Amino acid sequence: MCVIFFAWCAAVAGRDSLDRIVALVGCTCGAPLALVLPYLLHSEVLRRENRSAIRHAAQARKAGARGPGEEEDPEGPRPRQLAEAPEKTAERYRNLCLNAFLLGIGAAACLGVTGIVLYTWNDEA
Repeated sequence: MCVIFFAWCAAVAGRDSLDRIVALVGCTCGAPLALVLPYLLHSEVLRRENRSAIRHAAQARKAGARGPGEEEDPEGPRPRQLAEAPEKTAERYRNLCLNAFLLGIGAAACLGVTGIVLYTWNDEA
């Protein structure tokens, strides 16, 4: 509802120049769609993969399965680490960090372009 009100205010304020309205809608709706949303979605996929790996490791631990290279402990079962390789965990962490960095750049770009559009709103073309 707030987006509709914002669009209506922009249309009333700039009814004489369609190019300004298109620029404002593009920088507030189109740019975040292209620069921010992909990184958010990829971060969510990585988060769900991580939860799935943890859940599978916990189920394997309950079932008494041993990981690669683990021998049976004569003192009884002990908690073990996740069943995935450390390289995969490190890669997932790198991807999350890269997503956060690119998300920040995308958000800064969207805000910067929006600021430029609003700053040059009353300039004669």
